[in-house]
Amino acid sequence: SSDLTGNIPEAPNTHIRQLNINNYPEYLTFFLKDNPESGTTDWLYDYFNDIVAKGYIFGVYEDNQLVCATDAPSMPYLQDKVVEIGISTLNEFRNRGYAAQSVCAMLQYLILNGKTPIYSCASTNIASQMLAQKTGFTKLADVISISL
Repeated sequence: SSDLTGNIPEAPNTHIRQLNINNYPEYLTFFLKDNPESGTTDWLYDYFNDIVAKGYIFGVYEDNQLVCATDAPSMPYLQDKVVEIGISTLNEFRNRGYAAQSVCAMLQYLILNGKTPIYSCASTNIASQMLAQKTGFTKLADVISISL
């Protein structure tokens, strides 16, 4: 685990760090709290292992509990150059700046490693849009997607 947060301020009783494979048990606990209706988690260890191996997961701990974490949703193209940033924060820990801390740490890591970060969210997710702007992203387009 390494701290690559530079000048990113931390709130009292928190610690932000890049997660490693040994952090899976606390990530599983975090994931289940954040996604109580997720069903099976058989796939989660492999996903966690993949994003850890790439260095794409940063988390904020409050009193030794993982309360916010980045991830990297699958990019079907340009995987070796472009990384989409995902972020989740447990409901009771929102509006404390933890998502911005985590996204900034991941941004710093991606840029230092020659990756191009992107950020996308639903047009109805105003909080996520504000987070993207707060962490330096500029809106480029509205996109309509259709899933079958």
